[in-house]
Amino acid sequence: MIKPLLRTGIRVLPGPIRRPVQDYIRYVSKRRSLERMQNALPYWERREQPGEKPLVRVGFIGAGNYARHHLKVLNALNNVSIAAILTTGSPRGRAVAEEYGVSNLYTDRDAFLSEVDVDCYVVVVSAWAIKPVAMDCLATGKPVLLEKPAGVSPEDTAELVEQAEKYNTYGMVCMNRRFYSVIEHGLATLATYGPIRGAILEMPERITDERQSRRLTEWDYDHFAFRNSVHGIDLLRYILGDVKEVHSIARPNVAFDNAAASFGGVIEHEGGAMSAVLALWDTQLPWRLTLIAENGRLRYGPFERGWFINEKGVEIPIRADEIDTAFRAGVYAQDLHFIESVRHHKQPTLPACLLPDALKTNILIERLYGGGSMERWR
Repeated sequence: MIKPLLRTGIRVLPGPIRRPVQDYIRYVSKRRSLERMQNALPYWERREQPGEKPLVRVGFIGAGNYARHHLKVLNALNNVSIAAILTTGSPRGRAVAEEYGVSNLYTDRDAFLSEVDVDCYVVVVSAWAIKPVAMDCLATGKPVLLEKPAGVSPEDTAELVEQAEKYNTYGMVCMNRRFYSVIEHGLATLATYGPIRGAILEMPERITDERQSRRLTEWDYDHFAFRNSVHGIDLLRYILGDVKEVHSIARPNVAFDNAAASFGGVIEHEGGAMSAVLALWDTQLPWRLTLIAENGRLRYGPFERGWFINEKGVEIPIRADEIDTAFRAGVYAQDLHFIESVRHHKQPTLPACLLPDALKTNILIERLYGGGSMERWR
């Protein structure tokens, strides 16, 4: 009854009470309008399709906290079996094997690779161990899903590329941001608003706090751009395409353990788009990414949350697929993509990040963070 009475202009309520009521009505109306616009944006769910499927046997390597995210997904997929787990032999490894019902537990890598009959490997180990472990797995000729980083230099990653080619197989790197539903849904929305003209990426790293926390090893912190910042750089490359040229400034402050390091660059992408990267370490989080099309834009900050901004400047939240809350964001869709590729005996397609793609990202990281030349990789 309040709204009709307000519309008549009859002073039913005293001014001090009436104004808050009007404000509330406007708030509700605006919220409902925003919900209607949000529901009109592209949205889809990405759960596995039901039905009988051929068995995929996985050799799993690792038993740390992040390994559990992958094991949770693999256990949820139809007709996927963890044939064995390779660990360092710690009590945690035995606990993880029991939790996920895996009876075969190995601590010897050679025995694990030679004795266990599998269709593929999943490598989720400490960052410093990823490359040597992945090299051995690729040498079996089986597909490998490996956590990032795929090497902490272009040279490292190039060796992995050569190993995969030598043994006629492939490695898929876990760049799970590519599989975020808010990224997929946002890009589908922006596609109707003209071509993407450019992007702005901000990636502060709290490197001093990280070092003082001792959460990781000094090796991890000394390679933090390849270990951590790789997610943002890879996502930028994935969306805007391969790089033609980079104009960068790098002030790494290596003598002070990268404290307050500053990195910046303007990137020319081969498709004509332009992007700017600003990484001022030891400044306030979160990471932010803005994608700019001719008649609209996307804003992410952090990457797990996104907004579409239309031609009128209205910010509309992008809905996330529930699978990204039931599981680690992006990991379910990423691991399912890999398993289906193994099942059908074909290389994964985009948005998957295969080793040659990861090499291009690492070359860009070197150029942005280390000032290296693009020419030696052409």
